[in-house]
Amino acid sequence: KSGGGNLLKSCSDSILRSLEIFVLNSRPNVIPYRYPELVSGAQSKRLIKRFRTKFGMSNDKAAFTLAEVLITLGIIGVVAAMTIPNLISKAREKATVVQVKETYSILSQGFRRAIDEFGDVSSWCTRVLNSDEEQCEINMANKLSHFMTLSPCNPYSTKCLPDFYKTRFKGDSRKIYYPKRSIYILNNGSVITFYSRNGDNYKSLWCTSDVNTHSYFGTCGNITLDINGASGPNVDGKDLFMFKIYQDGIAPLGHKKDGVWLESFNNNCMGRKWGGYGTCAGWIIDKGNMDYLHSDDLTY
Repeated sequence: KSGGGNLLKSCSDSILRSLEIFVLNSRPNVIPYRYPELVSGAQSKRLIKRFRTKFGMSNDKAAFTLAEVLITLGIIGVVAAMTIPNLISKAREKATVVQVKETYSILSQGFRRAIDEFGDVSSWCTRVLNSDEEQCEINMANKLSHFMTLSPCNPYSTKCLPDFYKTRFKGDSRKIYYPKRSIYILNNGSVITFYSRNGDNYKSLWCTSDVNTHSYFGTCGNITLDINGASGPNVDGKDLFMFKIYQDGIAPLGHKKDGVWLESFNNNCMGRKWGGYGTCAGWIIDKGNMDYLHSDDLTY
């Protein structure tokens, strides 16, 4: 019992000594009044070093004043205000590029498999009268639905698309409208609209060309893509794009080889001679970015 008591007293003394060393070190002007042997000599230095090491203390007692802290926070705030919006914008652009490319891949594979199964697109329907358009669009969707998920969307009962789109050019108040029919939602959230009218509606040339021709008159129609449906910004080139349908597959509108001015990237996507929409798709598929949003003199 006596031995245990002595051990307890020894431990208590050691703890008190360590605490006093800490106080003495943090308040060097305090004159020690107890255990003077602990604050001088090699033993004291060793104990202090061990105490500092134990509690992760530095030998330097550096600190910031309140003014320095406030100035630093102010600088951080200014830098954040300058960089964060740019980072958010770049992240959105990257997400848009990914979704446009993903949707293009889904549709391309769907058309390829449907063509292998049912023949080229020209055999899917007949275009003689304007009244044939909607049935042809339904036939296209039916063929593709064997190989991809197409969820129909009734625009009159569900807000799957906006009422109209805008151009992204300042001072241009024009509104872009689309046929409110044959609207479908893909698994990745993209909303697509089939439109079976070819260039200038020349029925005799409908669906007579393949992808490599980049024909304007010989297409089988087009597919309008909205990457997020009715959600904003509802602006051409930001969330609105288009693909052209040919006998043997699809191609992005605004491709480098699309020569007709209505389909030209340089004219429409860049706003030099605007006449149509969706022509920024070719740049995204080919270049993998949206640099056209940040340059006025970009040429494809």
